[in-house]
Amino acid sequence: MTLTKLVNTNPMALINKFLLIVTLLVSAQLALSAPIAQAQSGWLDSQKNSFQAFSPVFGVNKDARPIDPRIYVANIIQVVLGFLGVLCILLMIYAGFTWMTAAGDEKKVEKAQQTLVAAAIGTLIILAAFAVTLFVTKAIVNSTRTNILNR
Repeated sequence: MTLTKLVNTNPMALINKFLLIVTLLVSAQLALSAPIAQAQSGWLDSQKNSFQAFSPVFGVNKDARPIDPRIYVANIIQVVLGFLGVLCILLMIYAGFTWMTAAGDEKKVEKAQQTLVAAAIGTLIILAAFAVTLFVTKAIVNSTRTNILNR
């Protein structure tokens, strides 16, 4: 490849190729290192211990306490809200990238601004839902908790 070909190539194409290579390398690294980390941490043992309260297949300790289903549902809701929060952050990054690469095109700038505002409003809604979920879960668990020793 001559120097003139390198200079005349589209810089965005070079950046896209670079980002693709970096993404593939990082993905390969994560994919190859995950099984090793799980094998070292005793992942199966920890799953067996957390599952003991539910399944007679693994055996139930006589001191085992099952997980409250209300807390289990609240944890699922919080995880879903966390994923939605990550999605909002990605939308904000996309809107910023679109705005930066608009090159003066008013339609692209307007679309990026609308996406950024929508992502910010979505983030506020998700944070409010997370707070409500946390409050309601704690209120329900604390109001229905019975103390065996005080009966």
